[in-house]
Amino acid sequence: MKIEFKAKAKPSLWYDSNFNKCVSDSTVTIPAIKRHHCADEGKTRCDQYSNSNLCAAMVQRELEARGLTKRIDLNNLPEGVTVSGNFIKTITITNI
Repeated sequence: MKIEFKAKAKPSLWYDSNFNKCVSDSTVTIPAIKRHHCADEGKTRCDQYSNSNLCAAMVQRELEARGLTKRIDLNNLPEGVTVSGNFIKTITITNI
């Protein structure tokens, strides 16, 4: 399954679980993932449930397992995340 959404990049300041200060000049906030964000590719376990009401919860749990809960730092992209666009960024997360 592939997840795709659009967002505006902005500077951000946050603290991680060890209370270390993290600063980035470009981060994107991850929205609440719904069915219209998901595209069925037929490759993963979540694709079987793409038309189900369970889809959003399954995808959210998979994102949490990858550490993608609140924000994505565009200077340090996680595996499986691609970004395109200039002002409004299109973020694509693959192999969910």
